[in-house]
Amino acid sequence: MLKLWTLFYFIIVVVSQTCNPLYRKDCGYNNQNTCEQNGCCWDPIQEGDKLGKGIAWCFSKWEQTTYQMQNLQSTSYGYEADLILANGYNSYGQDITPLHLSVFFDNNERLHVKIFDPTNTRWEVPFVINDTEVQGKTGVEHYNITFTENTFGFSVIRKSNGDVIFDTSVTPSTPANGLVFEDQYLEISTALTSESNIYGLGERIRPLRLDTGIYTFWNIDEGAVEQKNIYGHHPFYMDVRNGLTHGVFFIK
Repeated sequence: MLKLWTLFYFIIVVVSQTCNPLYRKDCGYNNQNTCEQNGCCWDPIQEGDKLGKGIAWCFSKWEQTTYQMQNLQSTSYGYEADLILANGYNSYGQDITPLHLSVFFDNNERLHVKIFDPTNTRWEVPFVINDTEVQGKTGVEHYNITFTENTFGFSVIRKSNGDVIFDTSVTPSTPANGLVFEDQYLEISTALTSESNIYGLGERIRPLRLDTGIYTFWNIDEGAVEQKNIYGHHPFYMDVRNGLTHGVFFIK
């Protein structure tokens, strides 16, 4: 199984504010009048809609954020680069700039991407892999990583079949942010294919294969209630498509 390990901290790109039904960041209001009075968009999901259950009816206007990649350098263990905010909206606080990108080829099956604030020291969840365990580039990795620099994004590609298994690249017409990095809000987006079967993002009581929807990480000490979160959370998902599997683990 190809595993993508990630440590993410993120930021945004600008486009005009619009009500884009494909980009639904929940505003938290449950009736149309209150929703629209607070400057949010209202678009109810009808039964049978392809967006599925659990999608916000009241959502914020789309404000795409972007960074620009500078000083990309190839190293023996991966890559290093700086990320400079190109356009930001300070949606939930001040967008942080500059950021730094470090990419580690841990081994032939595991890639580690870290984005962080190089100016201010922050507490980080202790990572399970020590730097001494990083194998570095061998030329026979099962994956490849590419970057878009003007509007920062990266794509992870499975070498055996050319399948893009993780892709944060965005354009002004993409209904998503590539990266948002603020003190109390982090966002990263990736595209899934129609062949993707997603498992993980526990801990909750629900069918093993995840349907389209919003999945929160919120721990609560209660019994096994269907569709409810329970004792812990695991920021990992597994994508099974066309007989092959990869996993993505988020540490923030």
